[in-house]
Amino acid sequence: MNVDGSPVGWVAIDFLSCLLLVVYTLVAPPPMPASIDTSGQYAVEVTWPASRDDDVDTYVQDPAGNVVSFSNSDVGLMHLEHDDLGRSSDVERHGGDVAVVRQNLERVVLRGVLPGEVTVNVHAYRKTTPGPCPVKVVLWRLRGNDKRLLERRLELRETGQELTAFRFTLDRRGELRDHNELPKRFVGRSA
Repeated sequence: MNVDGSPVGWVAIDFLSCLLLVVYTLVAPPPMPASIDTSGQYAVEVTWPASRDDDVDTYVQDPAGNVVSFSNSDVGLMHLEHDDLGRSSDVERHGGDVAVVRQNLERVVLRGVLPGEVTVNVHAYRKTTPGPCPVKVVLWRLRGNDKRLLERRLELRETGQELTAFRFTLDRRGELRDHNELPKRFVGRSA
C-alpha cells in the first residue's frame, strides 16, 4: 500500500497491461481476410438437395461457342470446379477415416469476360431418387458490388431431361445487359 492507502501494485499491473496491448498491436500480424480472392469474374452455381443421389450436370456455353461440362471441364475462359455425382460422391474413405460432404454442388467459374450471350443448362445425367429433383441455379458476380445477379429454380423429373436455366448477355466491360430463359440443348447435339 501507498502512504495514502492506494494499491500501487494494481496501478503498475494496469500500466503493464496497457503497454503489452500497445506492443501487440504494433507487432501482431494483420487479421486474415474474411474471404479468399479469386481470379474469376463470374460463377454459375448449381445445387440440389444433399439427400438426393441424382447426378445433375451443368453445361455453360460462352459467346465463342465453348461448352464447359463434366466431359470438358476446362475450356476457353471457363472451368468446372467439381463434377458432383450426387450422394454417391460424398463419401471418401482412407484407412479407418471417413470424410463425408453433405452437399450436391457444381460450380463453373468464368475467369474472363467475352462480350455476348452465355447459356446455362442443367441435365439429369442419372435420376435414382424418386420424384422430381429440385435444382437451384445462381449466377454470381465475383468482383464489384453486385453479388447474386440471377437465380432460377427448376425441377428435373427424369434421366436425360435437359433444361435451360437462363441465358445472359455481358457487354465489353463485363456488365450484365440482358437475360432470358429461351431453351437451348447441348446434350446429344451433333458438333
